[in-house]
Amino acid sequence: MYKVGGVLLSLLFVFSAYADSEQVHASHTYIIIPVLEMNPKNPIEDQLVTITTVLTNKGNTNMSNVTISFNLDGVWIIDDMSVDVPARKSVQVSFKATLPVNPGQHQLKACPNRESLGDDGDQCQTFDFVVIDKSTIDVVIISPKEETILQDDATIKVISLGKNAQKIELYIQGQLMDTKYKAPFDFTFDTTKYKNGQYIVHAIAYYDSSGSMISSIMKYFIDNSESVIITVTPGQSQEVKTKVGQSVVIESDVTNQQPFKIPATLIMLVKNSSGFTEYLSWKENVIPGEKTLPMSQSWIPETRGEYTVEVFLWNTIETAVPLTDLMKISIVVD
Repeated sequence: MYKVGGVLLSLLFVFSAYADSEQVHASHTYIIIPVLEMNPKNPIEDQLVTITTVLTNKGNTNMSNVTISFNLDGVWIIDDMSVDVPARKSVQVSFKATLPVNPGQHQLKACPNRESLGDDGDQCQTFDFVVIDKSTIDVVIISPKEETILQDDATIKVISLGKNAQKIELYIQGQLMDTKYKAPFDFTFDTTKYKNGQYIVHAIAYYDSSGSMISSIMKYFIDNSESVIITVTPGQSQEVKTKVGQSVVIESDVTNQQPFKIPATLIMLVKNSSGFTEYLSWKENVIPGEKTLPMSQSWIPETRGEYTVEVFLWNTIETAVPLTDLMKISIVVD
């Protein structure tokens, strides 16, 4: 992977930009839920999960006994959890549970002070997830993460769950790449033998008594070109020259100064000289409390011209709360 530059994007309190003036007194309407997460994000049927939410008090007065209500697929399952939230602070609340749902798509919702604020306002937060049928989980690609850029010798790791696989095959773009007959099922291959671009990867596990099982499809990028690496800073504008087919990598370290984890999404928007969008991509991540995480995005120009790259750092795509100022890069492609 690319080496991350040393510029630090210090994440100020996510909602500080929306705090009211000191003269305004807080009320229950200042309590919001900016973060609702579940680990694992898409659990296996009957799996114990950890549900985490963050309550934020945007006002200037301490709030006590703020209730949190949780809704699962339209049914309120918890309505009496409470917590104290100091003025202009955030409090994290976590609990473990086994969700009483069948495999398929579901939605979890959390709302503060539901009786007084209602359950449809901006204070609430929703989380969509999928419960996986445990009878279908047999072969999984666990590494690298989807949309990772692969270079030189790359390794794709596959595991067989619940059953002992007699062999596992790995396919790239539908073509058999290699076969492993015993664990660990680690497939290492030379990416320089492939053209730069996007590739679809999947695995098939074979069993003595129950046939075979195919994994979910993963998308990766192979890029062995000499890259132009740009380290971005909030509010900064840069000018860069590159060539057709040469990868442009936007990167930075992102630091969470809060004691609890927060979501962060790095967005790359590429516009041509006429202002039309040529490319749009984003990468979502979660930054642990008081930790720094490298984030990057890449783009390979296909035609000559002048382009403007706009880089945004938001908390999530859905809520679009900016964590830093807009970053711009002017790129001339020869």
